[in-house]
Amino acid sequence: MSKCILFLLISVSFTVQAGGFGKFKKRVIDIDGADFVPGKRWYRSSENAQEKIDKLLQILSESRTGQKLMSQASAKAAKEGKTINELFKVGEGSLLDTTLVRRFSQNDPSVIQYETRSTIFINKTHSYYNAVLDMAHELTHYTFRKPFNPYVDNFDPGEFVRSTVEGTGGEVEAYLVECKVMYELFPSRTSKNSNCGMVKNPETGKLSKALAVEQFYRVGGHIRSYEKDMDVYNISKTEFPYLSSGEATFISSAWGLPYPVAALKEYKTIMGKVCQNDQKRLVLMQKNLGRLPASESTSPMQRQYKTFFSSYRNRCEKFM
Repeated sequence: MSKCILFLLISVSFTVQAGGFGKFKKRVIDIDGADFVPGKRWYRSSENAQEKIDKLLQILSESRTGQKLMSQASAKAAKEGKTINELFKVGEGSLLDTTLVRRFSQNDPSVIQYETRSTIFINKTHSYYNAVLDMAHELTHYTFRKPFNPYVDNFDPGEFVRSTVEGTGGEVEAYLVECKVMYELFPSRTSKNSNCGMVKNPETGKLSKALAVEQFYRVGGHIRSYEKDMDVYNISKTEFPYLSSGEATFISSAWGLPYPVAALKEYKTIMGKVCQNDQKRLVLMQKNLGRLPASESTSPMQRQYKTFFSSYRNRCEKFM
């Protein structure tokens, strides 16, 4: 049976860019007898990429938080037939790429199978310090973020933004894990040299998710245009009580925008691709319908087409 396979690439991770981490005192971590200076560039094109990835994982494992995270990530990777090392590749930037593969038969487009594949890229120009923190950040997304299917009718923009920013395995949690790893591996770092201090409770001295959520929902001068977009996509302002015009410190490097704004842009991009793919599927369904006799105008295939067309029209009217 011939197969028509449509691919949808969904990048749902945004590298944290929060005004930089500043300079830090050099500290040497000894792993297997090799010295790692945090400020040294972790990878060069003449080096073996997999060996360098392994070294980053070794460094991360020196952190209590990192070791626990790696154990959980390894368990998930094993279910996908991979080792944790095989999740990583050297890239132009640090991010988690999740590819949703949608398969259906050309002869029967109504039957669909979905499969997700994940790859974590680590910025090749980073220092060991930033590369290890990015590794912890992206592993948190990979391990804990709940999968989503943008082809379903209830793929809600407000829920997507909330999940991306403050949900399980979202940007806030990934950043908090990143901060924990930083404090455990590089204790000489202080709050004045790191934005992690901005999400630490001044009374308890502990990292606070509540404070982080407030920080991540500051969108600065984007507030008016963002609220207009919320109206377009029927997102109630009551869904985001922490959204504010306060100075945006945490910026998505993928979009160069505050995280809530970037997440809604990502939603638009995803839906644009989804609707293009659904349009192709509709064309295949139309071809298979052919010219049915009037007596077969209510056949199962015809009903499937009408149901899918109605769903497509409702979901995609804003994206085509």
